Amino acid sequence: MADSIREKIIAKIVSGVADILKSNDYQTNIGQNVFRAYRPGLSTPSIAVIPQAETVTRTGYRMDEHRFPIRLEGIDLFNESIAGQSASAVGEKIYSDIIKCIFAITYSASDPQVSRTLWSEGGIAEYPAPRDEYVGAYATINIIFDTKIGDPFTQ
Repeated sequence: MADSIREKIIAKIVSGVADILKSNDYQTNIGQNVFRAYRPGLSTPSIAVIPQAETVTRTGYRMDEHRFPIRLEGIDLFNESIAGQSASAVGEKIYSDIIKCIFAITYSASDPQVSRTLWSEGGIAEYPAPRDEYVGAYATINIIFDTKIGDPFTQ
């Protein structure tokens, strides 16, 4: 059986965030290691794509509108003894890279038809304590798409 629309969207995002590399005009290399749904330990630099519970609303004749949140969590090392490497500066770079990437992902005719991508929240997850060396940022985005009523495979 084919993948559901939701699964196809997750795969598209997992593939897209792998582009977050300095060589692709980003500020970090968090796309070097992409994890789906969880991060095994503190692999750095890395990004985790974490699908969330969606809500569905009946919108019209034989159609459901899905609001599908996905949390993206980036993590990297920092070294405060290097100029521009404070936890805050690195965290903000991670955050802006995630946002830039999500809105750079394009959907072709063979991809699921996404009606909107909404950025709902995000920022530096937690400022590290003194002598910590990791900093992370997250963003939650909502992917809006339609399917036929009760059919997660057909738009």
